[in-house]
Amino acid sequence: NYPNPFNPETNIRIAIQKEGFVSLKIFDVTGREVMTGVQEVLKPGIYNVEIDASRLPSGVYFYRLNAAGFTGTKKMTVLR
Repeated sequence: NYPNPFNPETNIRIAIQKEGFVSLKIFDVTGREVMTGVQEVLKPGIYNVEIDASRLPSGVYFYRLNAAGFTGTKKMTVLR
């Protein structure tokens, strides 16, 4: 995601290889889901997902992407 750290918005760029259901969720450090960025069927291509964290407190968060058998998790930081 860019920028990282951020306040209050960041962009997550995702590349989808084959059509299918895509899920992009944001979790706090305790593993509680705090936001859903994407939850739909997407066609192959590159997508830019804008995340607005204006309702979240400062801290470390993780985003997890599930798409066509791929699962990846990355860290991002909200600074106020």
